[in-house]
Amino acid sequence: MYFFLSPACISALYPPNEVIDGMKASKCRDVRQKYHILYPYNQKKSDVKMNKEILWLDGELADSRANQNLFDHALHYGTGVFEGIRVYSGKPFLLEAHMVRLLASARSIGLECPFGVDTLAAGALRLIEENRCRDSYLRPLMWVGGPQLGILPRENAARTAILAWDWPRLFDADAADLGITVTTDVPFRRPPANVYPAGVKATAGYMTAMLNRRAAVSRGFDDALQLDLEGNVAEVTGANIFAVVDGALVTPAPTCFLNGLTRQTIIALAKAVGNGCIERTVTVDELSRAEEVFVTGTAYEILPIRRVDDRKYQVGQVTKRLREAFFALSSGSDVISTALEEYSI
Repeated sequence: MYFFLSPACISALYPPNEVIDGMKASKCRDVRQKYHILYPYNQKKSDVKMNKEILWLDGELADSRANQNLFDHALHYGTGVFEGIRVYSGKPFLLEAHMVRLLASARSIGLECPFGVDTLAAGALRLIEENRCRDSYLRPLMWVGGPQLGILPRENAARTAILAWDWPRLFDADAADLGITVTTDVPFRRPPANVYPAGVKATAGYMTAMLNRRAAVSRGFDDALQLDLEGNVAEVTGANIFAVVDGALVTPAPTCFLNGLTRQTIIALAKAVGNGCIERTVTVDELSRAEEVFVTGTAYEILPIRRVDDRKYQVGQVTKRLREAFFALSSGSDVISTALEEYSI
């Protein structure tokens, strides 16, 4: 098994006029400097020496020098960002878009990556080739290394890796045809945008999702349907949600959750091969009277929901049509790709 791991810093990353999430990089830097909220962690290996040479690990004393990863800042404070990329028949889906978002997320938490999109994409392609990946999953990851700990380390290195593994499906084999079950009866809600940066795919942002899903599974459901602070529909723990309400396809506006790339693809597909999609607030009451409900995400792909709490649903024609179009696109269909050109993500 191979993986892609960053060596020393090799180049500056973004030109000053590059636009990220609608904001020029120069303006992003100005905001960072004004509010002192983002710090560009050093790209070179830190020369800060660890204080003690012995640590306690899994019941035994161990050499600190042989376990330097335990001093990585990200392990203690969640200072990392990542992506998930599906590989279909040896070809990565939305590779460039994922790498662009990875770098945007990294910059949002103050990580200056020494690699550009092209280098990261080339690393992913080499990884696919060396591992002979066919239907697999890639995990690009950037995080703050060690050894300095504390809320704001100023001498730590930024680390970059891409992992690969086989991940044919997230749920049972029949979930794609029959759908999954979700519940709103979970302990935590999605934080609003002024509490947590929803547009950043950061490792720190998944704790509530993990706890909510654990609660849902303990009650016999497949996943948790998370609500926003006002009690409206937000997303499931790792995917965005869509519903057909009164014949119209609707999806919650991404005000407190990540605007997924698969979500954006489905919205574009709905415009290209269907009647479009409306992004707006979706209430739990509306969801209870929806004709169809499904979720989208890199790991989930396109999965129908057959039950929300006590409300049951059938897998409808809109879900089937969009699912078919999505897999045609991911398998390289020229017809679907051409139809999508006007609505590119």
